[in-house]
Amino acid sequence: MSAARSPAVEDVETTPANDNTSSDAERECLNVEECAAFLGVDRKTVYDYAGRGVIPCRRLGKRILFSRQALVLWLGGACCKGLSNGEVR
Repeated sequence: MSAARSPAVEDVETTPANDNTSSDAERECLNVEECAAFLGVDRKTVYDYAGRGVIPCRRLGKRILFSRQALVLWLGGACCKGLSNGEVR
């Protein structure tokens, strides 16, 4: 009978508990200020668009949150509206 071997330190893959490889600039979930900076508009514009349902957002209690991916898709659709015959700007 052989005794069970406990894993050596070298055998155990170590990863930090808070391994945040993406910087704040690459976060998926944005608040109003981050969304305004991402879009290059004033935060009042973001509040206005969110309130009117123009810009994709989610409410979490009193907070308004924006998905970076949803914003990119929204911008992609907005840039092509009104163009005919498949024109690209």
